[in-house]
Amino acid sequence: MSDMNSLSKIKLAAMLCVFLPVQHALAYNPPIGIPEPPFGIDESVEMYSGASGYGNDSTAPYTHYVDNTDPNCSENNWPGTKSAPICDLFKSSSISLPAGSVVEIHGGPYYIGRDKYITASGTASQPVFVRGTDPDNMPRFEDPGESVIELGGSFLIVENLHFHTGINIKMASGSESIVLRHSEVSSDPDYWGNHGSAVSMGSSNNNVVYHNHIHDNHRGSPSNPIDMHGVNLSSGATNMWILENHIHHNSGDSFQGCHRCLPAPRFVYVGKNVMHEDRENGVDLKTIHDAIISQNTIYGYEKSDTSIGDAVIFGSNGIDLAGGYGPIRAWLLFNDISQAGGRGLRIEGVKDGYVIGNIIRNVRRGIQFDIGGDSTNVKVVNNTIVNTEDGIHHSWQCGADSFSIENNLILDASLHNIIVDSCISEQIDLRNNLLWNSATAGASVDIGGTSRSGSDVDLLSDSSLVSKLASSSNNLVKAPVFARDSYEQVSNSPGVDAGILSKAYQEFEDLYGIDIRYDLKGNRRPKGAAWEIGAIETYAPDPPTNLRIEKVE
Repeated sequence: MSDMNSLSKIKLAAMLCVFLPVQHALAYNPPIGIPEPPFGIDESVEMYSGASGYGNDSTAPYTHYVDNTDPNCSENNWPGTKSAPICDLFKSSSISLPAGSVVEIHGGPYYIGRDKYITASGTASQPVFVRGTDPDNMPRFEDPGESVIELGGSFLIVENLHFHTGINIKMASGSESIVLRHSEVSSDPDYWGNHGSAVSMGSSNNNVVYHNHIHDNHRGSPSNPIDMHGVNLSSGATNMWILENHIHHNSGDSFQGCHRCLPAPRFVYVGKNVMHEDRENGVDLKTIHDAIISQNTIYGYEKSDTSIGDAVIFGSNGIDLAGGYGPIRAWLLFNDISQAGGRGLRIEGVKDGYVIGNIIRNVRRGIQFDIGGDSTNVKVVNNTIVNTEDGIHHSWQCGADSFSIENNLILDASLHNIIVDSCISEQIDLRNNLLWNSATAGASVDIGGTSRSGSDVDLLSDSSLVSKLASSSNNLVKAPVFARDSYEQVSNSPGVDAGILSKAYQEFEDLYGIDIRYDLKGNRRPKGAAWEIGAIETYAPDPPTNLRIEKVE
């Protein structure tokens, strides 16, 4: 990495948040490469069980009790009890909650009517909860006229609530340790509003969006749809976690960060989400620094009026280092990306972009370089790319000073396993890749305008091709052999023990203090004498010789 030494303090900056005091009831297994949030995953309202000042006649301790379906409810009952609840959480447009508050909400629906503000004064040892009690029967808030519920202050957990038609959630600028979890943010499929993202994370710190269902949020009209993202970041956001959510069918991206934002959001962690069938993209990294996108399942993106249907994009506004725009240190790690009408990943601009350990399948093009000036240091390592027209494709713009394409398994490309123009080919180091197309029993490449097809294991040692690359070594054209129902090679497959240890893994550890020497399934690498080519290490027993599996749909 060109400025590795000058960035050594990033590791310390990214880890400062872990020193906050926190009570964890359960072990949490974070996505590979993503640190555990310091607050918001395991904290439970049960921490207040038996404490004085809390109602104990309900499902959990509480300080405020809300139920608009109870005939005894009244605004005069504030803060409410189970026998005499208040009818509405908001006596006016805003509510301030001191440390240790637990607002328990029953009944519903609740019609908002205008923007509302919840400000918590929680601490790590006395967080504030605003919650429903039953995740299978969540109280619902809605406003067909559109409203925002803004969450502000510190150490606030909102859980088990359904924010429905016309309700957007915003984490306020200046907030810290705000958590939205186990909730739903959605609209009726035929409802089209005018507000921005379903969940927006403002200029704040250590906020978490965890285990929510965010779907069918639309802006504009069916004939003129406008971006409405599932989760969006704002300028100045730092240490943001978007974890284990199900995000789909929104009229923008599942996750976007962030359109020409200054200062850029930084230390952003998007992990173990399921994202699919939004109008634009699953993950769109615009202006953002130190973004780690790990172990997500991303699928079902098709062409629309404003998008080709790419599952993931690095730098859709390009990169302008002088202006401060574009992604810097973007990591796509161990994701399962499939069924995209465009590209699994399109890179238009990035400074230090890493694509490691992903499986990209059943897409038009696996990875596409449309890479503009100011880009630098792109590493594509240990990926498995299957069932495409082109596995790796370069079509326009000629930026980036170096590309490392190492340890990739590129299988069943109907046009080219690799096709790159001469304007970038001389910046490419092509090492220890395994190429194969079952239909032709060989591979097809086009390097700098020179095309070659064939089954020779030394195809990529052809002198007319090598001369157009920065380097080429130990690349193979040979049929991989897989275990049943996976892209996991068995011991006699040519990709086993045929890889190398890429520098990318140590670069990540030097920056963030986390070891990512794993495969897509979470197994430590390497298992054997050397690294496997592709996204998955070899663990399955060898099948009988008559059970060779070519591929999995």
